[in-house]
Amino acid sequence: MDENIIQSILQRLTKIETLLEVDVNHLEARVSKLEGNGTWLWRTIAGVIIGAIGVLVFK
Repeated sequence: MDENIIQSILQRLTKIETLLEVDVNHLEARVSKLEGNGTWLWRTIAGVIIGAIGVLVFK
């Protein structure tokens, strides 16, 4: 193969790898944020249930 073609392919691969790295880092951050939101949602639901039980018991 011609040296220029090989160099062009290597440059394109490097660009693709860089884009994929950025996308993966972005997705990991989004997943972490969603997991954190899910944790707070379950804590809120548990608090509401415990509060409702407390109101019913101590009424």
